[in-house]
Amino acid sequence: MNILSIGNSFSHDTMYLLPNVAKDLGIDGVFANLYIGGCTIGYHYLNAIDDLPVYHYYVNSDGEWTDRKRVSISEAIASENWDYINIQHGSKDSNRYTDPLFYKHLPELVDYVKKAAGKNTRITFNMAWVAEPENEHHEMVTFFENNQEKMYEALVSITKDLVGSTPGIDIVSYTGTAIQHARRQGVTDISRDNYHLSYGFGRYIAALTFLKALTDADITKIGWAPEDVTDEMKSLAIQCALKATEK
Repeated sequence: MNILSIGNSFSHDTMYLLPNVAKDLGIDGVFANLYIGGCTIGYHYLNAIDDLPVYHYYVNSDGEWTDRKRVSISEAIASENWDYINIQHGSKDSNRYTDPLFYKHLPELVDYVKKAAGKNTRITFNMAWVAEPENEHHEMVTFFENNQEKMYEALVSITKDLVGSTPGIDIVSYTGTAIQHARRQGVTDISRDNYHLSYGFGRYIAALTFLKALTDADITKIGWAPEDVTDEMKSLAIQCALKATEK
């Protein structure tokens, strides 16, 4: 199974432990992430049509991540026969999460990717997660009165109604929903900076959710977990991933 993500730090968090999770469940392949910090759909689209070599290209095919600078979207797509190509929206500032204006180039980006990759490649979209209130994220403070749940519900709505109805998107991974489920269970160490996911537990939930959404693998059978994830935390991560993908 070969997966490429056109993304940013959110896709990096989601993908980083994916090779470990997949391998433990008997799935091998190439896992790759095109990275620009905070990069949004609009900038991905402009980078694609202008064929700009502006991404860090992270690749894992043998258990180790390597990276190369100055890679274009077209170069990355041409480098493998991808089973899945994922699109990741960014939210570096302003209201990029929940304003339809910042999704307006999504259909064109999907069309570009489909034409470049071929009809056998499935296009996915990875739902981001909202920041912690302590992060003072501009959108949360300005539009949602620093209420995380309000911002989360808005993000769910736009992901379901706008992203989910975009022609050409085959799968939506509700990764942000899995993260929110964990928060509702009282988990307080799910992020490392009130914004990005913790290296162990947070990234583990994201990888489990993403793999389940794409492959419907039986993640309840996984044995591997990061060293700092206890059996109780592993069980919770599985439950959150299942709940997010089933409903």
